[in-house]
Amino acid sequence: MNHINSYARKKLASKMPYETFRFFHRQDALDKFDAKPIQPNGVILRSLGGPRFAVLSA
Repeated sequence: MNHINSYARKKLASKMPYETFRFFHRQDALDKFDAKPIQPNGVILRSLGGPRFAVLSA
């Protein structure tokens, strides 16, 4: 889950879902899920042969 949530989205004002969640909830909630952000240069989109994409870490 860390990989997909570290990809910035236009819907979220070019923020990562991780950042948005942290804004509305506290950091300790993310710590309970053991969620950690991945740096933008570590997120790679790669097609899995279908219309959807997977987010992989470099």
